[in-house]
Amino acid sequence: MPYAAYGLISQEQIDGGLLITEAQYAEALAGMLEGKVVTVDGGFKVEFPPVPEPEVPTEPPPVTVVSRFQALAALMQAGLLDDVTAWANAPTTDPLYKLAFDTATEFSISSPTMTAGAAALGWSGAQLQALFDAAAEIVA
Repeated sequence: MPYAAYGLISQEQIDGGLLITEAQYAEALAGMLEGKVVTVDGGFKVEFPPVPEPEVPTEPPPVTVVSRFQALAALMQAGLLDDVTAWANAPTTDPLYKLAFDTATEFSISSPTMTAGAAALGWSGAQLQALFDAAAEIVA
Protein backbone atom coordinates (compact mmCIF):
# COMPACT_ATOMS: atom_id res chain seq x y z
CA MET A 1 0.00 0.00 0.00
CA PRO A 2 1.50 3.34 -0.98
CA TYR A 3 1.73 6.40 1.26
CA ALA A 4 2.44 10.08 0.75
CA ALA A 5 3.62 12.91 2.98
CA TYR A 6 4.85 16.39 2.13
CA GLY A 7 7.51 15.84 -0.54
CA LEU A 8 7.56 12.05 -0.04
CA ILE A 9 6.00 8.90 -1.41
CA SER A 10 6.69 5.35 -0.35
CA GLN A 11 5.40 1.81 -0.66
CA GLU A 12 6.06 1.59 3.10
CA GLN A 13 4.02 3.39 5.74
CA ILE A 14 5.19 6.95 6.45
CA ASP A 15 4.65 8.39 9.94
CA GLY A 16 2.06 11.13 9.53
CA GLY A 17 1.59 10.10 5.90
CA LEU A 18 -1.60 9.66 3.95
CA LEU A 19 -2.67 6.35 2.41
CA ILE A 20 -2.91 6.82 -1.38
CA THR A 21 -3.96 4.67 -4.31
CA GLU A 22 -1.59 3.04 -6.79
CA ALA A 23 -2.78 5.56 -9.40
CA GLN A 24 -1.95 8.45 -7.03
CA TYR A 25 1.44 6.88 -6.33
CA ALA A 26 2.16 6.72 -10.09
CA GLU A 27 0.96 10.33 -10.50
CA ALA A 28 3.19 11.44 -7.62
CA LEU A 29 6.22 9.59 -8.99
CA ALA A 30 5.75 11.12 -12.46
CA GLY A 31 5.17 14.56 -10.96
CA MET A 32 8.28 14.39 -8.78
CA LEU A 33 10.34 13.54 -11.87
CA GLU A 34 9.01 16.81 -13.40
CA GLY A 35 10.00 18.84 -10.33
CA LYS A 36 6.59 18.83 -8.70
CA VAL A 37 6.02 18.37 -4.98
CA VAL A 38 3.61 16.01 -3.25
CA THR A 39 1.43 17.72 -0.65
CA VAL A 40 -1.10 16.15 1.66
CA ASP A 41 -2.48 19.17 3.52
CA GLY A 42 -6.16 19.31 2.59
CA GLY A 43 -5.84 16.10 0.59
CA PHE A 44 -3.42 14.54 -1.86
CA LYS A 45 -1.98 16.91 -4.49
CA VAL A 46 0.96 16.92 -6.87
CA GLU A 47 1.92 20.44 -7.91
CA PHE A 48 4.84 22.66 -8.69
CA PRO A 49 6.24 24.32 -5.59
CA PRO A 50 5.30 27.97 -5.16
CA VAL A 51 7.55 30.41 -6.96
CA PRO A 52 9.56 32.35 -4.39
CA GLU A 53 8.97 36.08 -4.22
CA PRO A 54 11.67 37.92 -6.14
CA GLU A 55 14.21 39.69 -3.98
CA VAL A 56 13.54 43.37 -3.83
CA PRO A 57 16.82 45.12 -4.51
CA THR A 58 17.88 47.31 -1.65
CA GLU A 59 19.41 50.69 -2.13
CA PRO A 60 23.14 50.66 -1.51
CA PRO A 61 24.21 52.73 1.46
CA PRO A 62 25.26 56.26 0.61
CA VAL A 63 28.92 56.81 -0.16
CA THR A 64 30.52 58.44 2.86
CA VAL A 65 34.27 58.08 2.27
CA VAL A 66 36.33 58.52 -0.89
CA SER A 67 40.05 58.58 -1.62
CA ARG A 68 41.91 61.83 -2.13
CA PHE A 69 42.26 61.07 -5.86
CA GLN A 70 38.53 60.33 -6.21
CA ALA A 71 37.57 63.54 -4.39
CA LEU A 72 39.87 65.77 -6.42
CA ALA A 73 38.90 64.09 -9.69
CA ALA A 74 35.18 64.50 -8.96
CA LEU A 75 35.70 68.16 -8.11
CA MET A 76 37.70 68.64 -11.31
CA GLN A 77 35.04 66.91 -13.43
CA ALA A 78 32.34 69.08 -11.84
CA GLY A 79 34.35 72.25 -12.48
CA LEU A 80 34.64 72.91 -8.74
CA LEU A 81 38.29 72.13 -7.99
CA ASP A 82 39.45 75.73 -8.37
CA ASP A 83 36.67 76.99 -6.06
CA VAL A 84 37.52 74.43 -3.37
CA THR A 85 41.24 75.13 -3.66
CA ALA A 86 40.57 78.86 -3.33
CA TRP A 87 38.45 78.23 -0.21
CA ALA A 88 41.14 76.01 1.34
CA ASN A 89 43.84 78.62 0.66
CA ALA A 90 41.80 81.65 1.76
CA PRO A 91 43.28 83.49 4.76
CA THR A 92 39.93 83.21 6.57
CA THR A 93 39.83 79.40 6.31
CA ASP A 94 40.74 77.53 9.49
CA PRO A 95 44.36 76.30 9.09
CA LEU A 96 43.28 72.82 10.18
CA TYR A 97 40.89 72.65 7.21
CA LYS A 98 43.67 73.76 4.85
CA LEU A 99 45.96 71.09 6.31
CA ALA A 100 43.24 68.47 5.84
CA PHE A 101 42.62 69.57 2.25
CA ASP A 102 46.34 69.50 1.48
CA THR A 103 47.25 66.20 3.19
CA ALA A 104 44.23 63.94 3.77
CA THR A 105 44.46 60.55 2.04
CA GLU A 106 40.69 60.16 2.14
CA PHE A 107 37.71 62.43 2.69
CA SER A 108 34.67 61.68 4.85
CA ILE A 109 31.40 63.38 4.01
CA SER A 110 30.73 64.12 7.68
CA SER A 111 34.17 65.48 8.56
CA PRO A 112 34.45 69.03 9.91
CA THR A 113 36.50 70.00 6.85
CA MET A 114 33.80 68.77 4.44
CA THR A 115 31.03 70.39 6.48
CA ALA A 116 32.86 73.74 6.62
CA GLY A 117 33.86 73.68 2.95
CA ALA A 118 30.37 72.78 1.74
CA ALA A 119 28.83 75.52 3.88
CA ALA A 120 31.36 78.12 2.71
CA LEU A 121 30.69 77.24 -0.93
CA GLY A 122 26.91 77.17 -0.48
CA TRP A 123 26.46 73.47 -1.28
CA SER A 124 23.42 71.58 -0.06
CA GLY A 125 23.71 68.16 1.54
CA ALA A 126 22.32 66.66 -1.66
CA GLN A 127 24.98 68.40 -3.76
CA LEU A 128 27.74 67.15 -1.47
CA GLN A 129 26.32 63.61 -1.60
CA ALA A 130 26.15 63.79 -5.40
CA LEU A 131 29.85 64.71 -5.48
CA PHE A 132 30.71 61.77 -3.22
CA ASP A 133 28.59 59.43 -5.35
CA ALA A 134 30.37 60.64 -8.49
CA ALA A 135 33.76 60.33 -6.79
CA ALA A 136 33.07 56.72 -5.80
CA GLU A 137 32.67 55.81 -9.48
CA ILE A 138 36.10 57.15 -10.42
CA VAL A 139 38.94 54.64 -10.73
CA ALA A 140 42.54 55.75 -11.18
